[in-house]
Amino acid sequence: MSDHLTPHAEYERRFLVTDPIQTLFEGVAHPQEIEQAYLWTEGGYAVRVRVIRNPSADDSDSSHAFLTLKGPREKPHDYMRYEVEQPIDLRHAEAIVALAEHVVTKSRYPIVAEGNTFEVDVFHGANEGLIIAEFEASAQAVARLRKPWFAAREITHESRYSNDELAVHPYQDWENYK
Repeated sequence: MSDHLTPHAEYERRFLVTDPIQTLFEGVAHPQEIEQAYLWTEGGYAVRVRVIRNPSADDSDSSHAFLTLKGPREKPHDYMRYEVEQPIDLRHAEAIVALAEHVVTKSRYPIVAEGNTFEVDVFHGANEGLIIAEFEASAQAVARLRKPWFAAREITHESRYSNDELAVHPYQDWENYK
């Protein structure tokens, strides 16, 4: 069995960013552009196809794609989900995304704050206006993490902010989304 097919534990914490300061994104000239098509979701499980575009200053594009199965958050490790990820052909992934009903698009910025690297996702389309900072590391590092200065509150345990939920129930459709 390929190492890519072996499930591994993903430890993460997620935070809502409601008032980003422009300096937060300074120095990140070319964020990743991500499209995620959700093919199936149920009971905290999700199957998705992700296309990641990595534009660079020289206009080259190192895009790649993955097929991923994510499991629900596990107790007692509330910050942990199992994940199985497999690289797939970019053209096939793009075709799946183009046909999918439930798609999330976002720009991802790596932000270093207080010695930790966060992935800050700025959502587009039906999730426009939503910004989420995510920290992924070892179980110990995730457990020790404090809310970063630029975050409004932690949303790790709020399933409505998960990407698979946002694909089906977009942020702009929420009754009190702002």
